[in-house]
Amino acid sequence: MNIEPREIVTHLPTNALELGSTLLVADRVTKSYGSTHVLAEASFRLRSGEVVGVVGPNGSGKSTLVRICSGHAVLDSGELRIQQRDAKLRTPRDGIAEGVCLLTQDDELFSELSVCENICAGREITVGWGLASFIQWHRCQVFAKQGLELAGNPNIDLDKPAGELSGGQRKALALARALLVRPAVLLLDEPTNSLGVAEQRWLYETIRKLSSAGLGVVIVSHSVRDIRAVTTRVVAMSEGRIVSEGETTQMTDSQIGLMMAGCES
Repeated sequence: MNIEPREIVTHLPTNALELGSTLLVADRVTKSYGSTHVLAEASFRLRSGEVVGVVGPNGSGKSTLVRICSGHAVLDSGELRIQQRDAKLRTPRDGIAEGVCLLTQDDELFSELSVCENICAGREITVGWGLASFIQWHRCQVFAKQGLELAGNPNIDLDKPAGELSGGQRKALALARALLVRPAVLLLDEPTNSLGVAEQRWLYETIRKLSSAGLGVVIVSHSVRDIRAVTTRVVAMSEGRIVSEGETTQMTDSQIGLMMAGCES
C-alpha cells in the first residue's frame, strides 16, 4: 500500500463523529454453531467517547458479540449499524473498512517478524510499480514509530522480533497496528490477561486518551479492576443475551462481580 508522507499523522487518528454520537448498534443479533446457540437476539449500542465493559460468565457470548461487530464472525440474523449506516460484515477487512478494529486475546502477531514488519504487514510503503517496486523500509519505520506513539509505548525496538516481546509490548504492537487504520470503534477482548500491574496502568491510560479523542471502546473482561479503571458503562451477558447494564460509577465492586457471574444487577 502506498502511503503519502502527509498521511503519517501526528495526532490520535479517528473517524469518529462528535462525542456522544452513536457509533455502533447491534440489533437482535443471533449466532449459532451447529446446535449450540451462542447469541440470542443480543442488542448493544456504543457511543463516541464511551468505554463499555462487556462482562459475564464463560460461554455467555461476550467474545462472539465483539467478533461479529468486527467481521471476525458472521451473524445469523439481526442487524449491525456502524456510524448510522447498515453494515454487512463478513471478514475483518470489512470491519476495518467500516472503522471497527478488534484486538483478540492472542493479539494475532507474526512472532518471527520484527516489530516494524508486524505493524506494516500488508501496508508496506513502496515506490515503483509491479516487479520494479520495492519497500522503503526507512519510511515504514517512521510509520511504525508513529503507531507505537499513538499506542503510548514508543520505545519498543522496531527491529526486535515480536516473539521476544513482553506481554505489554505485544499488546502495544497490536494496538499500534489497529490505530494506524484510523478506527472509530476499538474492541478489546480480555486485553489485560498477560499484563503486569505497570503494563495494565499503561493500557488504562491509553484507553482513556483514545476515548477522550472520540473513539468508542469496548472491553470484554473478567477483571473488576479493568471495569472499574476505565469503563463508563457495564453490560452483562448470560446465555447469549444482554441481561443487565448500568453506569459504572453507580455500581459497587460486588455488583460488578455479580454481573460477571451472569446475575442481573
